[in-house]
Amino acid sequence: MVIDRKPSLADCLVSILIAVAAAALVATSAQAASPILFLDDCSTGCAYTPGAEDSRINRSSILSQSVVVPAYPFGSSSFQQVVECVRTTFAPFDVDVTDVDPGTAVHLEIAIGGLSQDLGFQPGITTIGPFSCNVDVDTASRTGFTFPVLFGDDPAAICGVSALTVGSMLGLDYEILEGDVMSSQAGSYPRAFLDQAAPCGEFSERQCACGGPTQNSFQQLLVILPEPGSAMTIAALGVLVALGGTRRLRRNACVCENSSRDPSRDDTATRVRDPGTRSRRDGTHRHRQHNDPEAVLPTPLP
Repeated sequence: MVIDRKPSLADCLVSILIAVAAAALVATSAQAASPILFLDDCSTGCAYTPGAEDSRINRSSILSQSVVVPAYPFGSSSFQQVVECVRTTFAPFDVDVTDVDPGTAVHLEIAIGGLSQDLGFQPGITTIGPFSCNVDVDTASRTGFTFPVLFGDDPAAICGVSALTVGSMLGLDYEILEGDVMSSQAGSYPRAFLDQAAPCGEFSERQCACGGPTQNSFQQLLVILPEPGSAMTIAALGVLVALGGTRRLRRNACVCENSSRDPSRDDTATRVRDPGTRSRRDGTHRHRQHNDPEAVLPTPLP
């Protein structure tokens, strides 16, 4: 016996809502752009001015004077190895790593060339950039600087410290974990963002700058830069749950939260790592080479 049951009004409404939501998700997914990370070899020189942070117009909050960053000194082939290494490092996350200037689009930027003293900083610094907690990558146009001359033609090491500065610009702290991009320990390159909780600190454990005793750099970046393609999946799950599609989805869903962040902290809280004044805050993080007697973070040279 076959029972022919006509769909109820509620069934029809749910079907219509799901169809409309699916169409909206497809449209949103097609239009959404990944955050951009621009690596600049400064082949014709990169001019920057001091002021409120805005990479779109080459203005940096950590500069005290107008500067021109010299070109990457080891040639285009070496620089492409740096780009590919950084791209591999950030492959698990939703970010478009490019060496093509995105112009007026919101983007993170690393200028790679010269020495720290070319920009008015102390000698021996390998990389530097702005830092703050609770970064909104959709509006953050920030610039960091990497100084490759100290490494020689070592694309893996240049990639490693550039990735460290990107992490800091996104709110990650230094941590004590061998092999992690944010590690303050000397070691080999390339490195990765490891899915492991680690104590924050340069030479000894301390409280993380954005709160909490430990940091998981991989999970924290997933909060800021979700895995490629995950945005639509999460949105689709939300629609199904909202429409009562299934309770099992609700039970199995997982939301990664950054337990190291303290929401009560000011978004603009910043710090500089200096042996004598580690609690001083001036809007930068700094990374020195390992043989500097005042080194903040040991960086192995080739």
